[in-house]
Parts: sequence; structure tokens; C-alpha cells
Amino acid sequence: PEIKILQNGQEIRTVRGTNKPGVNRVWWDLRHDSPARPKLRTLPPGKSWVTFGKDSTRTLLVWDIDINQGLLGPRVTPGTFTARVDLDDGNLTQSIEILKDPNSAGTLADIAAQEKFSLELRAAQNQAVQLIDDLEKKRAKMGRLLPQVSDKKLKPALEKLDEAATQISAQLYDIHLTGAREDAFRNPIKLYSRLGALASDIGANGVDFPPTNQQREVFGVLQEQLAKAQREYDAFVKDAMPGVSKALRRKDKEWALE
Repeated sequence: PEIKILQNGQEIRTVRGTNKPGVNRVWWDLRHDSPARPKLRTLPPGKSWVTFGKDSTRTLLVWDIDINQGLLGPRVTPGTFTARVDLDDGNLTQSIEILKDPNSAGTLADIAAQEKFSLELRAAQNQAVQLIDDLEKKRAKMGRLLPQVSDKKLKPALEKLDEAATQISAQLYDIHLTGAREDAFRNPIKLYSRLGALASDIGANGVDFPPTNQQREVFGVLQEQLAKAQREYDAFVKDAMPGVSKALRRKDKEWALE
């Protein structure tokens, strides 16, 4: 079954449980939905031995233990919530009251500030994941087309387009990742993992306190980097890709990149 967690009538989390005969227990960890996870569809440069899963994707693994907590959803501020189970003939609801730790020095306002900041971080993480996913789909198709294109003008144009997409991807994640633990030591982490590290820093270590000035400043820097990557991607889709895609379509309708 699915248990929907609502706050002020708005769904903030869906918790999925088992569907076995008898009593089924579902746990809610008092967090919002987790940020999205990207799926890679391309191989690291020069590493053709890396494999894909059955769905032709591979996971963007983050080995650094300081980042993993940032892949969890933001913690909610203490208050009243509703758990709802939707049934064929209606729904069942149960009110949940989350209390503040009486031993914590942080105020409810402090916790609310942390939650607000963490939700902004999650939105940035999701934006980065959307960019990665969109680029991976386009790069994967270009990778499949390159061996098939022999036109002396079109092939260099497609290679240039693929390189431009790869350069944007390289700002978002370490394109040399293979899935091995040693990846964590080979190259610096990129924007996706840096956002995760910041989310982990406040979500795992922030206790009941608001974000620090330093955390806000770092987030501002990362937001600027994300905005730059978004602008470059938008220009890539609007200006660079259509001409090549049109030329590819003239060769074969299945070759269009859109």
C-alpha cells in the first residue's frame, strides 16, 4: 500500500509498504521526499569495459560517506501531519503530531529555517538531476549515431555537438565515474555531489539549528554554477542542436535528436 503524508492538505511524502496477507507495517522517517537520482546512459571516456544494467542505464554512485545523507529528504518541522491511505471506496486518515525534542536548544523557528533551506537545496538537486538525465539521453543517442554517420560534413558537426553536451555534463557530475570505490579519489566531485554534500552537512549535522552564513554562502555559489549550466544547456538545445538534428533527419527520420 501507499501511505501519503500530508501537511496543511499538501502531500509531502509517499511511503510505500508491502502488500502481503496479514499486518503490514510502514515506516515514515519524518522527512520529505528524497531528491531525484540521476541515471547514466553513457560510458566514461576511454572505459568501454563499464557495463549497463538491464534497462541500459547505470547508477551515478556517490561513494563519499559525507554525501550520502544528502540524498535523503529534508526533515520536517514539528507540527501536525496527516497519514492517508487511498482505497477503492474512499480513504483512511490518521492525524500525526510530531513533537520537538525538549532537550534541543533549537527553536521551532530555527528548525523551520533549516527545513526551508533544505527544500531549496532539494529543488537545486532535482534541477541538476533533470539536466543530467536530459543530457544523458541526448549523448547516448549521439553515441549510437556517430558510428553510422559517414557524411564528411555531418559527422564532424555531430562530433562537435557531442563534445559540447559532454562539456556541460562534466560541470554537473564526474563523467569519469566507473562505479568503483576508487572513483572517489581520482577526480574532484562536481556540482551534483557538491549539492549533496551541502545537503548532508545541514541535514545530518545541523541538529535543530538554522543554516549558517557559510552554508548559505556556499549554496549561493553552487546556485550560480547551476544557473550557468542551465543557461549553457538551454543554448545548446535552442541554438546548437536543431541544425544538426535537422540534417540528421534528412538522412534518416529515426536519427533526429529531439
